[in-house]
Amino acid sequence: MNENNSGLLNYIELLKSHEAALKSKLLAGDKSKSDRWLFIGLVGMVLVSFGAMGGYMLIKPSGRWLIDLSIVLIALSYVVLILMPIIKIYQQRNTIKYFFTMPLSASVEQNIKKEALTDERFLADFVRLGKPTLELGLLEIKHEREFLSKRINLIVGPVDKLGILPGIISMVITLAKPVAGHDWVMGLAYGYIGLVVLSLSFINLLVKYDRVISLTEVALSRCDEVKGDVQGLGRS
Repeated sequence: MNENNSGLLNYIELLKSHEAALKSKLLAGDKSKSDRWLFIGLVGMVLVSFGAMGGYMLIKPSGRWLIDLSIVLIALSYVVLILMPIIKIYQQRNTIKYFFTMPLSASVEQNIKKEALTDERFLADFVRLGKPTLELGLLEIKHEREFLSKRINLIVGPVDKLGILPGIISMVITLAKPVAGHDWVMGLAYGYIGLVVLSLSFINLLVKYDRVISLTEVALSRCDEVKGDVQGLGRS
């Protein structure tokens, strides 16, 4: 294994360690844990609903209770999607007054502080990898981020622009007149909730890519500063 490959592998391992450290900090609070369990519950209901619908398709016209269960679970999934931001506001009710009086300070404390401290702790490790390794790593991660973004737009592009409203409307129609004569509406309700879940996961991944790209760019600028300082000392 040559030196460049070894450096790139070290860069990849450092990215993994950075993500693990950031995740442990974010999951330390009860609020973050509740967000996690809400998302797990949402995914679980969607998967069980799809499974019940698949079972009904295999044994229909018997097993009507399976499709009823499936519709109820999908409806509950949309309810959870609506409740998630409301629950978030309730959890942070003690800081709402602080947010209105000192919005910047509240945002920094809630959304930036933990991530910033983790980035600061890892920055020196990134700098020690050296400029050639960081440049190659940045090239690879930017390429992967761009490719992932294009795949996401191809799969869940409409969700990003329309939100969950089309899915909610189709779900209301499905509950009013399930199955008969409205198969396409039911398909929209089911397909849309699946796209929403995928979209939430993909957007979270893109945010992580953006963070490590920015961190790598800062480390590269530090490498240039260190090189400039060394050259200045040599001339003096």
